[in-house]
Amino acid sequence: MYPLSRDGKLFCFNTKTGKILWEKDLISDYNAGTITYSFSCSPYIYKHLLILNANRSGICRKF
Repeated sequence: MYPLSRDGKLFCFNTKTGKILWEKDLISDYNAGTITYSFSCSPYIYKHLLILNANRSGICRKF
């Protein structure tokens, strides 16, 4: 499960245990600019990629 907070924190949770597997801060880790209306995109999974409609050109993370 990959929830994204309104302030740009992206988490990966283990769906069975609820433990955080990893987390990223889109602003500091990917240099995503702060935006007026917060982050609100839905993470999209394609094969082994997590794709976000965030920042100027989007963000993609391999997992």
